[in-house]
Amino acid sequence: MNYHNMYRDLFLAVEKGTIEAVQQASSHIFESAVSITDNAFRVLAADYDPGSKDEMLVRQGDFTYVSSSLLDTFHKHHLIDQLSEQPHKVILVNWDFFQDHPHITTGIFRDGKILGSITVLLRDEHVTAEMEEALLACADACAMVLYLNSIGRRRPGDADRYASLLFHAPVSPETVHAACDRGLLRNDTDYIVIASELAPEPHWERLLLEQNASLVYTEQNTACILAPRTVITDQYTEWVRSRGYHYGISYSCSDLTMTPLLKKQACAALEYGRLSRCKEYCQDFSAESLRILMRRPENRMFEHPAVSKIRQYDLENHTEYLLTLHQWLSCGMDYPRTAARMNLHRNSLYYRINKIQELFSLDLSDANTSVQLYLTILMTNDSPGPEVPPDR
Repeated sequence: MNYHNMYRDLFLAVEKGTIEAVQQASSHIFESAVSITDNAFRVLAADYDPGSKDEMLVRQGDFTYVSSSLLDTFHKHHLIDQLSEQPHKVILVNWDFFQDHPHITTGIFRDGKILGSITVLLRDEHVTAEMEEALLACADACAMVLYLNSIGRRRPGDADRYASLLFHAPVSPETVHAACDRGLLRNDTDYIVIASELAPEPHWERLLLEQNASLVYTEQNTACILAPRTVITDQYTEWVRSRGYHYGISYSCSDLTMTPLLKKQACAALEYGRLSRCKEYCQDFSAESLRILMRRPENRMFEHPAVSKIRQYDLENHTEYLLTLHQWLSCGMDYPRTAARMNLHRNSLYYRINKIQELFSLDLSDANTSVQLYLTILMTNDSPGPEVPPDR
């Protein structure tokens, strides 16, 4: 490694104001190949021609991204989670594609928000404290250049100002009317808020703002987008999902004075998806609101103790009482509907429900008992048994 004048070289690179200059300085410091990507895994700078054929890269329009197969490898080894959740940690990557070519990588952060990552090719797996310090210094230089470049690409002042006003309570009707008058929003459609771990690139932000009557608001490491459900919105969420990031969607609402509440709903859905390690990248607050509510620690007091007893009884006796109870309650205690959903004879369903009441001393005609049982099932186990086909 070449530590001589390391900080001077990085300072000069920042002064030049390009990611390519930082990448070249970093390559000189490490005497090795260095690549820099943004938080959407777009290649910003590398020692090789990004247009060359490489199974780890894929070209989309004018840009080159990390391929989906490589992103799947990152997910498998929790690399994205580590970079997002542990700022300034240097990670050794020596698995799958990288076994014969180990790398070290770290996140590029500013104001608690991940902007991308920087990666260095190693000759062996020996990582020293000096190498970690140098990589973090290079990441800081990247963060400064990306921040300085973003200032020149900022959204129009009106969009910034109204996004800040609308995403913080209280929101006045006058503010909404003014945003609509300026063409920033529409007053003839229902809106949702999308909360994403991945902030939109300038390309997406321009489409969302100019073509979609939307507003974008970034808070810490979460991007919140107030937008109608349109093709552009669908394309954007698909882009977020393809990069491996979670996002949450709020209820839809035509009253834009409710934007702060929609933001809370979308952020709660996003957090639920991340904490529950759900396989689905999208969490819809309207579909998951009960589960999201019951994840709150103070609501654990509502757990009904009979649920754990039924689950244990099912395990020991190979029965499906918890599944039956779940489906019966979710069908509004409607016997014909539940029997059809579970492909059961109605008499068999009557027998199971009576048996549940008898074995576990439950009065399922009591509304409080039924509500507590249903909430506990949702809270403690998203899928208590094999899936059943939905109502047709």
